Amino acid sequence: MGNHDLDIPAGDENVRLDAYTVLKTPVRFMTFEPHMHASGKRMCIQAIYPSGIRQTMNCASYNHNWVKIYTYEDDAAPLLPAGTIVHIIGWYDNSAKNPRNVEPRTGRASATARLTT
Repeated sequence: MGNHDLDIPAGDENVRLDAYTVLKTPVRFMTFEPHMHASGKRMCIQAIYPSGIRQTMNCASYNHNWVKIYTYEDDAAPLLPAGTIVHIIGWYDNSAKNPRNVEPRTGRASATARLTT
């Protein structure tokens, strides 16, 4: 869902950031690969269907030392209709309490959610 440069407040241990995109065509959701860098804690992906119903597709803890790809089996991969809003939610820890955060005084980070269709 793109690569976004983020401004995360220095020292904050629980920052939530949201990103949205609307699907122009039907999409089969095959994989989810959160990528958040050292201050990332957790990333979730949610489908908001044209009917307004919300469905959490995946929610994964994040550790920059082990980036993981979540793959759906062909018969279990959700089919998202055109008009569905894909909502990515990321949580960041930019504090000195985060052992992977080498410089909690700065507030720069980036995030990517790769979805294979």
